Amino acid sequence: MIKTLNNTIKQDRTAYKIPRSVQDVIPIQRIFADGIFQFGTKYSRTLRFSDINYAIASKEDKTAMFLGYSELLNALDSGSTTKLTICNKQVNRQAFEDTVLLPQRGDNLDGFVDEFNGMLEGKISGSSASVEQERFITVSVHKKTVDEARTFFSRVTGEVSSKLSRLNSSSNELDAAERLDVLRGFFRPDESSLPFDLQTAMKRGHNLKDTICPDSLEFHRDYFKMGSQYGRVLFLKDYASYIKDSMILELTDLNRRMMLSIDMIPVPTDEAVREATIHLLGDRYGYISAPLLGNFAEQMIGYDKITGLNEASKGTASARLTISAEVQKAALQALGSYHGAVGVYNYKTGEILCAVTSPSYDPDNIPDIAGDETGAYDGVYLNRFFDAAYTPGSIFKLVTSAAALEKSASAQAGTHTCAGKTIIGGQEIVCMSSHGTLAMPEALAHSCNVYYGELASALGKDTLQAVCDKLGLNGMLTCDGYTARSTVDLSDADDGSVAWAGIGQYTDQITAIQFLRFMGVIANGGEAAEPYLMQKISRAGQTVYEAETKTTGRLLSEETAEALGKMMRGAVVNQYGAWQFGSLTVCAKSGTAERENGPADAMFAGFVEDEAYPLAFVVFAERGGSGSQTAAPIAAKVLAACKTMLDAPNPNG
Repeated sequence: MIKTLNNTIKQDRTAYKIPRSVQDVIPIQRIFADGIFQFGTKYSRTLRFSDINYAIASKEDKTAMFLGYSELLNALDSGSTTKLTICNKQVNRQAFEDTVLLPQRGDNLDGFVDEFNGMLEGKISGSSASVEQERFITVSVHKKTVDEARTFFSRVTGEVSSKLSRLNSSSNELDAAERLDVLRGFFRPDESSLPFDLQTAMKRGHNLKDTICPDSLEFHRDYFKMGSQYGRVLFLKDYASYIKDSMILELTDLNRRMMLSIDMIPVPTDEAVREATIHLLGDRYGYISAPLLGNFAEQMIGYDKITGLNEASKGTASARLTISAEVQKAALQALGSYHGAVGVYNYKTGEILCAVTSPSYDPDNIPDIAGDETGAYDGVYLNRFFDAAYTPGSIFKLVTSAAALEKSASAQAGTHTCAGKTIIGGQEIVCMSSHGTLAMPEALAHSCNVYYGELASALGKDTLQAVCDKLGLNGMLTCDGYTARSTVDLSDADDGSVAWAGIGQYTDQITAIQFLRFMGVIANGGEAAEPYLMQKISRAGQTVYEAETKTTGRLLSEETAEALGKMMRGAVVNQYGAWQFGSLTVCAKSGTAERENGPADAMFAGFVEDEAYPLAFVVFAERGGSGSQTAAPIAAKVLAACKTMLDAPNPNG
């Protein structure tokens, strides 16, 4: 876990105490006249801001607003937490009548006044206009004293206000009385606003919680009761890979009293990126070696076999990698607590945009491996993208399909009947369900074990072995100093073992990068670019190394690659859900590789069928269970980050 996030969670973790009164439910311990509230070692301050006319803005203005909002988020300090709150509440009829409606004057214009007031009252009856919205930003931070907190808020809230003003939104910091009134409006919505006199309350020894808290508070299984009001809390546990910019508007546009809040924990990019790339670059302690930089040591230090180290005097070298820091970070966060690997590369150029392995760690926060009893850091020094060989499970059915199509283009029309299980070579092949009679496209979409077991058996081990050898899935792949090795050895396999190998079990062992290249081959019509990591090395202003695109050569026929791509697209549309990938045209296959003990490994591999986004990808999530339910959402988040990166203007031209 990222260090900043881990520290924030530890600081916020407090022992739960069963509240003995309604007042105890409100965690405020101390308030200050300037609007700072204290609870434990944490202090908070709230700003109210006005609406931003985003919906009616032009496309150019919307883009500018989005960039401005991004600047606002980037202005937030790491180590602090921020809550964006939108509160819908019923219009106060008395306040509306007192401040909006026109008064009678006892003249001949009173008839027009009545007509005008009637139109206004009609507008707030039975529609969304009867609900008014308030918008707040609350910043919280752990500090030792209120003076330290006040200094922090003076700087941060000033920056937030400045960023909001650029979005044409006015803002103001709430003092103690204003914040208490907001809370009172939540806890006691049926009562009119009451002025708070802090000095009088302190002199009388009043607890301000008595003024704002509800008369009673009851919690039930799926709802709560607050005084005479009933409520329910909905929690969005995870975000979809694609969210419309109108999502919040649509949620808050309901004619209901409600409160929507978004909690944000800013994470330093450098910290997150260090954690995501440490397996590529190594650490200063030597716990993780760095073959990437080690392989290019000659270019980096200026060593020459003839002149020795004389070239080093020409200046310090700099290296540019192909990987995207933002995509790396997104992949590591998407993997979460799963051990595994995520890879993405451009199958046209060969550039590896993402090569993440998990677990990982911040090099400035070395994990206590010896004291770890949870298994969280098992294999933390292993580069799972290059060095870990996995049983591929059902993603290997793409290899079996390729072998069949290379032998006969009409193979996808051939059928097998699945009754839930079959016996091949004395071994029982079991399927998840009885699929009936299937051709290859349906068998791939439903991941039918019976179909692929019988297909592999019919092909024979020699045919399947030859395709694996040709695709580089039984041998080594070298990439900028890294060496990966996959093994599909059928030399001793009997008929039953060949069937198991055809569905991705048996002794098949595949690395992430080698299967990633295979996805690129399918995507690019049978031949793809070889993946690489090192883009360029410069020294003393001169380029001493620059990568060149190299191709794999023809590994599959164009017809086979096209047929596989169409079947993979069908699997996404009909089984996995194309919706989760947004506007990207994704072709993919899921995999679930059984383990002897515990949950199965989850896989998801494929590519994007779009000239603007020539991306192949793999996701391996150890003990993730279902490939479609666990690995596919991870892939969706990573591809969304890739799209954002590719759509952004290139600062290098």
